[in-house]
Amino acid sequence: MHALLRQQLKAATQKADQMQILYGGSVKPDNAAQLFAQPDIDGGLIGGASLEARSFLELVTAAAAARGSTIRDCGRSKGLLCDRDFSCGL
Repeated sequence: MHALLRQQLKAATQKADQMQILYGGSVKPDNAAQLFAQPDIDGGLIGGASLEARSFLELVTAAAAARGSTIRDCGRSKGLLCDRDFSCGL
């Protein structure tokens, strides 16, 4: 479905690759890696999984791993997370 959306965007505009396509279904820690490994899914709408800190951290960690990144405390400020490029606030 997301590949079809991207294809239709490419037919409509030269800026299709700059547009973010979000997955609108249920994103949970157990399906985040599979979803975010898809080339035309750029993010997701996170609902109930964000209400519990441990669940949300598991989801973010799985999503980062699917994109070849890791999540860790960057040491710059309590609670901030960094990706592999040390850009905080992920």
